[in-house]
Amino acid sequence: MPPTNTILAQIADNPLLFDALKALFLKQFDITGTVTRTDTNEVLGQQLRFCLEGREKVEAAFREIAQYKTKPSTPITTNQAR
Repeated sequence: MPPTNTILAQIADNPLLFDALKALFLKQFDITGTVTRTDTNEVLGQQLRFCLEGREKVEAAFREIAQYKTKPSTPITTNQAR
């Protein structure tokens, strides 16, 4: 099994995968699917807080994953002055 850092780097280096996973996880905290007409203000507040906290945690996780993105290597060039 590859190390976790390698897997996170693969996710960070693939923008399509990164964006698709982020959208999928953020969709799980969408408030529109959890609200019903019979919910009280107290229940609505709890659901809204849950969704907002969940979305913030997903955003934080993906900011952390983005740090694993490999930096492109710069070719070593010879000094023209020498």
